[in-house]
Amino acid sequence: MQEFKYLLTFCCTGVNISDAIDAVLSEYGLSVPETPATTDHGSNIVAALKNGVRLDCLCHRLHTVLETAWKDTRRDNPDAAGYETAISELCRFAKQSTGIQEQLPKSLKHGGDTRPWVSMFRRAESVEASYDALVSVLTGKDRLDLIAGVNRAFNREVLEIKKSVKEVFESLEKGNDVTLMLVVPSYYLLLQKLAPGIRESSTAQVFKEKLRHYLDAKFWSSIKALHWMATFIDPSFKHLEFLPQSTADDARFRRNLMQDLDTWLMEELNTVTEILNGRSRPDEQAG
Repeated sequence: MQEFKYLLTFCCTGVNISDAIDAVLSEYGLSVPETPATTDHGSNIVAALKNGVRLDCLCHRLHTVLETAWKDTRRDNPDAAGYETAISELCRFAKQSTGIQEQLPKSLKHGGDTRPWVSMFRRAESVEASYDALVSVLTGKDRLDLIAGVNRAFNREVLEIKKSVKEVFESLEKGNDVTLMLVVPSYYLLLQKLAPGIRESSTAQVFKEKLRHYLDAKFWSSIKALHWMATFIDPSFKHLEFLPQSTADDARFRRNLMQDLDTWLMEELNTVTEILNGRSRPDEQAG
């Protein structure tokens, strides 16, 4: 709603945001407790909706997973830190030097996006696409050390990891489409994509390990009953075939989940019935 965009531009505190949301919802005959909202994890918006049903924006949470995992990987792994330094210096040199970008199949990308993980993907993609051309161009400038310092094999691994996450991210970020039912399947799909590979480098393994850790800590922890219900009632996912089925623990989780879904759905039906009955009584009295 355009009203929200206007009001929230001038409302910074939780109290002010809460008042603004109440004002807009009341125009549509809605209230905060009965209107689920998806937001980022900012402390002010969390405080504003403390009496309502607030869901984390899982695109924001996934962004945090990627950013934090790479930060920790660089801190704990010297090869990852060396890669970050080398590729940053390469891109910076190409951007600041006259005539280099024009000679490349794909100009090098460095920054320029509000989401750092997207910048990292575009950077790895552009370096891979222009690697051979960079060898020739930088040799002529006596700066072959810049491209030699970038581990091409690891750059390709970074590109593949980011590409697999990018596909999931984009499915959750669709403009006007409802994506609530995609959140839970996306978590399990990411677990598959981020599973350890047989031939990948130790640095890529560390990065994936960090990603899986934060996927549980920040993404899984933000999945709520509404996400599960939305997935369950969607015809594409109603059989929950994306759930692991390899161990006794998997079977137990599925069995308990089905019981929980029955409970959650009945609670929602009862809540909706109470709300509808409450709205119909004034009409009956008026009649």
